[in-house]
Formats: sequence, C-alpha cells, structure tokens
Amino acid sequence: IFISAPFYNTLHGSVDKYRIQVAEDSTTVKIDGSTTSINGDTLANPYMKGSIITFISPEANVINADKPINVTQFQTSQNCNPQNDGYENDDIPFPGDPEMTILNPIEQTLKDVTVYSAVSTTAAPTSIRKHFINVIIKTADAGTLSVDGGLIPAANFTSINTEYSYAIIDVTQ
Repeated sequence: IFISAPFYNTLHGSVDKYRIQVAEDSTTVKIDGSTTSINGDTLANPYMKGSIITFISPEANVINADKPINVTQFQTSQNCNPQNDGYENDDIPFPGDPEMTILNPIEQTLKDVTVYSAVSTTAAPTSIRKHFINVIIKTADAGTLSVDGGLIPAANFTSINTEYSYAIIDVTQ
C-alpha cells in the first residue's frame, strides 16, 4: 500500500502527477478504493508487466495492488500553477521547481528521518523562498510527531482515510 499527500503548491492551484509501474503480469491496481477509475481516468485492470499508469490528482491518494508496483509522485513547476499567471518571476505567489518523489510503501515506514533542504547562497543562488515537507502518519500518532524538537499539533493533520493523516510542514527556518 502506498499513501500520498499533495505537495504544498497542489493545495494552492497546482496538481500532482503520478506514475505507477507494474512489475508482474495480471496485476490489479486499486486507487482510492476503485479498480475502474481515478479522477475521470480509466483504470484498465488487470495490467501486464511493464505497464505504466499515469494520473493527475490534487489530493491524497491510497494506492495498492495485488502484486509489486512502484509509485512516483511528480510536483509540477511554478509555471504550471494557474494561480501564478500574470506574475513576474520574483512576484510569483507560489514558486516551486518540478520535483520527483519515489514513494515508499507503508510497510517501509520509518521512525526517525533526517531531512536536508538547501537554502539560497551566493555560491548556489535560488529563488525558492520557502521549504515544506510532507508527513504521512497514522492518525492515532499524529500528536506525537516532532520536527526540530517541537511537537506538531494533531490539529495540523488532514485525514486521508480512517487510518492515516498528513501534514504539510513549513521548514523554511
């Protein structure tokens, strides 16, 4: 089972793109409980080895299959966000570079994670002014998460399903 959370810019007008790679013949893929469609796109189950399923989603998703799959989530660039239309580079309200994240199945959940986020320097300038991380956690454990020693209140989390929730945390500082 793979669980995704929308990226920060997705909550502000953009969309995330997903690609699922199928590892074995006759694989049935289920997205958000459906084996037939996702956000208007048809799922053509069962899939053959090497098949690639692509869909767009502005929200969290639960993806599972009866055989091994790989799930990648793509964040689109600031130029793809319609809320940035009409703004010049330094005035864009939702800046962001394209990003690719290979998702881990929930069976590979980690207890401790170290994250490094590059900031702009003279040697490596960037126009990115804010940094965010997505955290997916069991809803029952949401009030126990700490980032840099500070607890993230359970109220900051959004429910994905009955078992999991996510938070998008500003780690700019």
